[in-house]
Amino acid sequence: MSSPASSAGAAAPGTSSVGSPGSRVPATCEDLATPDELAAFAGAPVIRYTAARPAVPAVYADDRLGSLVCDWSTAPDAEPGTATTVSVEVIPGVTAEQFAAGRPALGAGMEPSPSGGDSYVDCAEFEEPEQPACSLWSLLPGYLLHAHTTLAPAGTALGVEAASGLLFTQLEAHAAVLDEPMPFWEPDPSLAHVTDCAGLIGSEDLAAIIGAVSATEQTVTLGSERSGSGSSPFGGPQVGAYHCSWAVPDAADTDSDTEATGADTTDAGVVTISSLPGGVYQLSGALDHDADPAMVEPYTEVPVTAYRSTRTAGAVSLTRVDLLAADGWVQIEVPSTYEEPLAALSAQVLENLGVEAP
Repeated sequence: MSSPASSAGAAAPGTSSVGSPGSRVPATCEDLATPDELAAFAGAPVIRYTAARPAVPAVYADDRLGSLVCDWSTAPDAEPGTATTVSVEVIPGVTAEQFAAGRPALGAGMEPSPSGGDSYVDCAEFEEPEQPACSLWSLLPGYLLHAHTTLAPAGTALGVEAASGLLFTQLEAHAAVLDEPMPFWEPDPSLAHVTDCAGLIGSEDLAAIIGAVSATEQTVTLGSERSGSGSSPFGGPQVGAYHCSWAVPDAADTDSDTEATGADTTDAGVVTISSLPGGVYQLSGALDHDADPAMVEPYTEVPVTAYRSTRTAGAVSLTRVDLLAADGWVQIEVPSTYEEPLAALSAQVLENLGVEAP
């Protein structure tokens, strides 16, 4: 979708001696998979498109690292579960140690690939929608290759596992001969790289600022598939991205329940905060291809470029602000009943990330 932030991604970056904020992979999608190879897998011609993802900073950590992302489908506008799709991501600069550390987050279903080497596959059937799918993670010289395939109900004569296995072998062969990655762009100044939720904001400070009875930090697991709710665990640590959530009481209720019982019995909402240093260039594309699109408007309550949007999650109304500061992207989302202190919360999070007040 088009948004006011479409021009924000073109903002001049901070000083940097080397590197580019775009893909660092010296290749095109056509270099990774030929039309004939893709058609052989799908059983029909495929169309290149840009798959929707949640517009959340940490989801775009691999993109910030300089990944090459490619998506194909037999019917890009079809209902979920009805088309054959291929998604490929080439992540630069992942070492064997980093791959070993991040591999447990990919799930227990990963098994060594028949192709050998440091390569793993997982084939399963999605329940909602019901659709067979396979994933590949393969560590190659200079890169980590990630591929994800889904098969339309009609399928192919080979079935998803055999058809994906053949395509995965072809993808590995193409990616294995890529030239080394281009230099990494690092803005100066930059948002702080944080490694825990307290680096964004402490639970007590969060509760005090928004006026909540409490704020309880939750465990957040970012999914391993780009088609899911998160990003891979490899780009995040390298670029300093972090994503946290806290359960807070529903501000729509009064404290009467707490006063009567001594314990909070109101429904809990969730506050989420996500940070991507150097992510200024990812914001506009993320909003244009948001899996949960919303109308975006300028937000003028903070002294940085910012955008506000609202959406619903079930019966809960949420207010989100996307902040651009120090060439980074910070996102804060709160239950809309807590919108009034959102500017103060934004200012504190930016201060914690090293952004000096004007």
